[in-house]
This record gives sequence, structure tokens and C-alpha cells, in this order.
Amino acid sequence: MRQVDLFAHPPRSRPGVGRHHPHAGRSLIEKVRSDAKNDRLALPKGRKVALAMREAATKYLDRLKLEGGKDLKMKRQRLDLHLVPFFGDYPLNKISGFDIERYKHQRQKEPVCVRPRGKTIVRAADKITSAKPGTINRELAVLSHLFNKAVEWGWMDRRPAKINRFSEGHGRITYLTVDQVNRCPRRPNFDPAPTHCP
Repeated sequence: MRQVDLFAHPPRSRPGVGRHHPHAGRSLIEKVRSDAKNDRLALPKGRKVALAMREAATKYLDRLKLEGGKDLKMKRQRLDLHLVPFFGDYPLNKISGFDIERYKHQRQKEPVCVRPRGKTIVRAADKITSAKPGTINRELAVLSHLFNKAVEWGWMDRRPAKINRFSEGHGRITYLTVDQVNRCPRRPNFDPAPTHCP
């Protein structure tokens, strides 16, 4: 049995070409070349080389800008200051749930650096705080969106990891002023337990 080695994409294929005809191998090679030229090979679709986090972040922001994406300034800041320095040149499709948990743990330990209008404020040692769960969740939301867009754009075939976010509580409690309460219409007949103004 004669065999021909074909290397188009790993793993290698080795089709049998028969025993009796020595020219069968040549005709098979010509057929494969023709199929490759006309893009008829049954190779996996999508990106073949893994995209690093640093490169993916740059391409992500560029494509979002072209698509008219929202909140680009904050996404760029979260990527540049936190996500890219942590994940660096690690392949985007290899980021695991464990890597994301390590990121969350490290961000909880990092001191917060306040930079209003580009100026860094140095705080006293007793006033230094760490990143709050809500801040880390916003960063994880950017990573999650990057994963979703990478799948949509064909950079990956699936999301590499599930992102578990911190619970943030119930939000802020706001109270009505006396003037706001006086402007609320009184409708006790329609709403036995009024909780808000329309």
C-alpha cells in the first residue's frame, strides 16, 4: 500500500493511494493542490494562530471604533491600566476561569491610584484603599465583551472561560425631598402600598 503525506494543517493526513498504480500518488497530490487553490479543503475555519491579549485588545478597540462602539474611553482605560498588564502576551483563547480568579484576587490587593485630570494624588498610608468589587466588575465586563466580540469576529470559535463577577449589593438608597413628596399625586384608592412617584 502506497501512502502520501499531506501537510496543510496539523494533524497530518495520510490517505492511501493503492498498491498497483505508481502514478496514483502524483494524481492525488495534483488534486489536493487544486482543491487548496480553490479553497475546497476540509480544513477548520477561523484563525489558526492564537491571538495574544495585548494584540487582541488593540484590534478590539480599533474595530469597536469603526462599529461605533460605546464607552470606548473607559474600555481603553480598563484594558490599558489593568487587563493588558495582567494578561500581557497570554493567548486570548487560553485564558481560563482560574486566570480570571487570579486577576480578581490581584486587583483586590492593589491600592487604588486616583488620577483626576491626569494628576496622580498621593494619599496617606491610612487612606489608601483597594479596588472595589464594582470597579473590578466593570473591568470583567470589558473582558467579557472582548470574548463575545472575538467569537463574533471569528478570532475564536468559543468563549474560553466563564466570568464570575462579584456581588455588588443593592445599589444606592435615595430619599425624596419634601418638595418631591408634595409633588407626588395622592392615589390611595389605586395603590394600597405606594412606593414611588410616577
